[in-house]
Amino acid sequence: MNYTDKQRTRIIELMETVMNEATGGFADYAKTYAMASIEAYYMYGDKGLEMQIPYVLSNLQHWRGDLAKSTKAELKKFLPKY
Repeated sequence: MNYTDKQRTRIIELMETVMNEATGGFADYAKTYAMASIEAYYMYGDKGLEMQIPYVLSNLQHWRGDLAKSTKAELKKFLPKY
């Protein structure tokens, strides 16, 4: 998937939200993947971001609240459409 500059910036902002705010079981894993997504982008470009989003989302299943809901919903918009 090819992201626009605006989309890339937003994905990184969302990953920073995960790193700073996520709670619940598996949140530490989500934070690790969120941190790795930034590195993956610098190493592999858009494909690196694309690969990390599902890992982050799968580990946020126990994060609750309005911020959690909006962050997860927005991240899902950036998943590739197969």
